[in-house]
Parts: sequence; C-alpha cells; structure tokens
Amino acid sequence: MPLCGWLSPVYSLLRNGLDMLATYDYLFGKNDGEIVNGLDFIDAELIRENLSRKPELRSLFAEHFRIRKDDMPGVIEFNQLVLKETVTWLGGLPAGNSQTIYDGFGSDNSAINRDILRYQADPGAREYYMQYYTPSGNLSDPVLALHTLYDELLPVSNYRYYDELTDIQGTGDFYVQQYVIRDGHCEFTTGEMADAFDQLLLWIREGQRPDPVYR
Repeated sequence: MPLCGWLSPVYSLLRNGLDMLATYDYLFGKNDGEIVNGLDFIDAELIRENLSRKPELRSLFAEHFRIRKDDMPGVIEFNQLVLKETVTWLGGLPAGNSQTIYDGFGSDNSAINRDILRYQADPGAREYYMQYYTPSGNLSDPVLALHTLYDELLPVSNYRYYDELTDIQGTGDFYVQQYVIRDGHCEFTTGEMADAFDQLLLWIREGQRPDPVYR
C-alpha cells in the first residue's frame, strides 16, 4: 500500500530535480553550479530571499515546475540535498541536462538555453538508478496506492505513469489508485490510512477490488 510513493522511474525524479536546480541557479543564483554539486549547502531561507527579488520570474518558475510559490524554497532545498548526497554516495550526478530545452520563461528562454550550466550524468550513477529503482509494473498481488491531490515533493502525476505501466504489462487488475483531496506530502489521517488498509485486506481475502475513489 504505497502512501504518496514514487512509482515512476526514480531517474525521472532526479532529472526533474536537476532541471529545477540548474534553472534556479541561472535565474536567481550565481549560475556557478554550487547548488548542484558544490561543497556548500544553500539553505531554504537564502533560496527564499533570492526568489523574492524577482517576483515575476518566481511565478513563472513555480508554474513551470507545477509547484506553489510558497513551497519552492523547501523543494529546491530538498532536491539539492538529494543530488549532493547521491554525488557523495555514487561519485557523480545520476542525471544530466545536456539535451534539455528550457522554456516557459518568456523572453528569458533564449538566454537560459544559451547560458545555463550543462551537466553530464555519471554513467555509473545513472545506471545504478535505472537498474535498481525503475518499477517494472509486474504485479502478482493486489496493490492499493494512496496519494494526495497536491504533493510538492512527489507530484501525483507519477501515479499515472504506473497506472499506464500496469496496463501495458497486463497487471492492471492488481492495481488501484485512490486519492485524498488534500495538499501536502502524505497528509493522510490515521482513519484514512486504516480505511484504505481494510479495503486492501478485503481485496486480498475475499477478492473485493476497491474502487478508485476521491476522498
């Protein structure tokens, strides 16, 4: 029973995080790469301060990544932490942006694509995530996934990927998604989780497949 889990390839999450950091660095930082793979850690308060200096670009930035403006500092800080820990752990970035085209920033589009820092993925780090953190969709037991409608850290769109993947693999009968109409990462009540778990047990024991509901 995944609760706001990441059911898409982790590589896609890391690549999106790299794009967010590189774009932030160009638009609001020094465009020096420190936030991506530097030794210093840039905290959320400094990120918030830098974002506030360019309110119009901040709005475009948030819209581009489908994250609310108030959530951007924390999400950028989170992605920074993930990538820097990965570099320390695996010896290089797991994703690159050498082929990425950046848009959605109005008159800044051309300058961004010309001057933004480009990064190459480390082959070993990229292969690690592709090999060990890519869902297969091959299910043999019931899976009931729960997600909020808005999650700033793990966007709900990743569940659509897994739903399509199970259909392609022919295992869609073992998979159901349910949603809680609330904002935030794993913002479920104890009662909501207990109810979903009871539905999963009923599915396993009696074959009664839950409905894909919105709570």
